[in-house]
Amino acid sequence: MGILNISYYTFLKNIRDWKYVALLIIAPLVTIMITGYSTSNIDKHTLTTKKVIAVYIEDKGDISDKFNTLLKSPDVKNAFDIRFESSYNDGYNMVLYGKADTFIYLGKGLSKSFNSSGNSGIKVYSDNSVPAAKLLVEGFENSLNTINAISGIKSKPVIADVPNAVNEVSVQPIGKTPSGLDRWTYLNMLIFLFYGALLGSFGVINGVRKNTLLRFNIAPIGRYSNVTGQFLGNLLTLFLCSAVTIIASRLLFGSNWNGNIVLILLSFLFYSSISISLGMIFGYISRKISLCTVVILCVNVLFVNATNALSPDVGFFKYVNIVSPHNYVYKAITNTVFSGADSKSLASVAALAIEAILLFVLTAAAGRRRTA
Repeated sequence: MGILNISYYTFLKNIRDWKYVALLIIAPLVTIMITGYSTSNIDKHTLTTKKVIAVYIEDKGDISDKFNTLLKSPDVKNAFDIRFESSYNDGYNMVLYGKADTFIYLGKGLSKSFNSSGNSGIKVYSDNSVPAAKLLVEGFENSLNTINAISGIKSKPVIADVPNAVNEVSVQPIGKTPSGLDRWTYLNMLIFLFYGALLGSFGVINGVRKNTLLRFNIAPIGRYSNVTGQFLGNLLTLFLCSAVTIIASRLLFGSNWNGNIVLILLSFLFYSSISISLGMIFGYISRKISLCTVVILCVNVLFVNATNALSPDVGFFKYVNIVSPHNYVYKAITNTVFSGADSKSLASVAALAIEAILLFVLTAAAGRRRTA
């Protein structure tokens, strides 16, 4: 019996256990309906939300220092969500992809230009939805010109000509941030599909109990055929569950899957591979279904809570996210759906592929040791 035959019979066995397979599909859809719709309605009926303003200050002069102080003042911080970016492109992309309402840019040499001409040239990039950000900059400009005018009165009367120094540039966003429905669609799928790891655990443990592994050991097949065959059969089952859930969530709830479908499917393929590998490894080590269930539950809760959707990427969660497949899948999906198939999406998929390969190697090693 070869690898493909073992995979085929493993897949048929999983399909016959239709209740568990159906649960992997129905459970996320039910929770999407509950959590997704409720959070989406909360988002729509929120009365006050801070507008996100991205800021990049390239200038190092006194004018930039004063503007930086203004942005950090309590009044401004209470009114806006200020995000300081590390480069011009980062700030511009925040508006371009709908992650910020406005981008304020203070270019290099701004302070010197203002001191010589009275025109600072602060640039405001916006999708035309936040006039308050422009008013903030204009208020700052007017305060500077007022100070200059008052200083000039000491020598002779001066009427300060306030230039229109705020250059507003309209930016048409090509992306947007995930809604409550989208965010919980992705998270609920990751939560329940990870329990597909139990398919791998059940197969290994039932094989031990029914002496299936012993019969395979004396059969004329390759040493890794049983491990690889079970892995592929379970992988096919879980991946099909994820594909059906994607289609159902789109048709039933209108969840956003408008990204690069190849990257999305690859993300879930590698995610399914990682889940099955972990389940088989836990099964080979413990050989107890109850213990495997508890371990998978704890790992799932830890990885889900470490994702950027629920927790900031700092402290302990920052290190958990390095190995968390949930985090990489969530990043890959949100980046390709809301920002296009950029390098961040590809990097997340590549990380999933590496993790999937490493865990499969460990699965094969654990299967060989336990069946030898």
